[in-house]
Amino acid sequence: MAELSKFAEEIMVEIMSRLPPKSLMRFKCVRRSWNALINNPNFAAKHLSSSKRTELSSSSTTILFRHFLIADLNPNEMEMILSLYNFCNDFDCCFLEDIHLPHSMGLECRRKFHRAGSTFGISCYCDGIICLADYGQKPNIVLCNPAIKEFKLLSESQLALSSPTCRKTAAVGFGCDLMLKNYKVVRLINSGWRYRDDQDTVIPHLYAEVYNLLTDSWKEIKIDGLLKENKIVVPDSNAQTKGLYSKGILYWCAMEEEKVLEVTYDGDDEQKEIDVHACIISFNMSDESFHVINIGSYDDHCCLIDGVLGLWKESIALCVRGWTTLDIWVMDDFGGGKGSWTKYLAFEPVVKITSQFALFGKSDEQFVLVACDDSAVIFYDICTNKFNYLPLNGVLLPHTQVVEYASSIVSVKECNKLDVGA
Repeated sequence: MAELSKFAEEIMVEIMSRLPPKSLMRFKCVRRSWNALINNPNFAAKHLSSSKRTELSSSSTTILFRHFLIADLNPNEMEMILSLYNFCNDFDCCFLEDIHLPHSMGLECRRKFHRAGSTFGISCYCDGIICLADYGQKPNIVLCNPAIKEFKLLSESQLALSSPTCRKTAAVGFGCDLMLKNYKVVRLINSGWRYRDDQDTVIPHLYAEVYNLLTDSWKEIKIDGLLKENKIVVPDSNAQTKGLYSKGILYWCAMEEEKVLEVTYDGDDEQKEIDVHACIISFNMSDESFHVINIGSYDDHCCLIDGVLGLWKESIALCVRGWTTLDIWVMDDFGGGKGSWTKYLAFEPVVKITSQFALFGKSDEQFVLVACDDSAVIFYDICTNKFNYLPLNGVLLPHTQVVEYASSIVSVKECNKLDVGA
């Protein structure tokens, strides 16, 4: 009987690990044993693995949008909304739900309509958790699990708070340290241009720090690898830029610039650019080290303005705008955040594309770019040139952000180690 009871319990755990988060949140109220099981970090990891397998084999993909709506009570204000949609391989798309961020998170979700854009947006995504960051004067960062409606405002960082008027967030990433089985946030801060020692060169003064979800604390880390002799590597300042997490590594679009400072006879300094190269910054979540992966230069018609990173068959892919085409690059991963890039294809879209939001694909048969024209969001299949318009309500369409999303019950409040995978 004991063996039969144990077998029945194992079957129950297996079944529950395949249920959607909403059902599991309701089941927590049914029995104390179920509540304890669902709150167990090992069960959360098992549910996450099941969710990832289902997502890879599914004929549909869940997409999360950050967009702006006119406020209900004040037509002169707009409100930032997170919306979930289900996108099928046959290009049908259905609305799932809207997520409103609580005001207690300290993020600027409402603002005057005439103020274009927003300093607050999606910075990264990992394991069902969205990382939201303020790129303005407020250094606030929020972790959000939309599936279980959990939000966590990270503790304040002394590095970001010191001299807030001249220190601004340049990039934020979120992911999992696969060695310690713990989640971390990394932030790059730019405090302006400085002279490098006594040389005739100027570089941006960059700082980096890491937040550990397990200890609820920040620490400053070195940025060796980003500051090279007579060269600088800085994250792309494009407002749409967000980090991409994959297999323990974070990636950002960036630019490597070689600069010199010439002193003229009248005593004025003249700064000249010699060469500019598009590149990718990678960050290893385990050893907390930065690396630079070169792509090409403007001479190669590779420009990261409006570029977007994504996953295609679990490989890192990049869509950038060439002179007359959109170009797709795919990275050969050498491990540890290092690799080389190969130009996969160049194509001319059959519809007008003004901004690119996301890139994803699960097979050779489908490679989807989420973008927009002047008035609507577009799902565009690069392999077949098939496309469909999504009637996404809102204003300031070019400032929309998009991530491919898989739901989980991983808590952003319970700081426990998880037996997570890649």
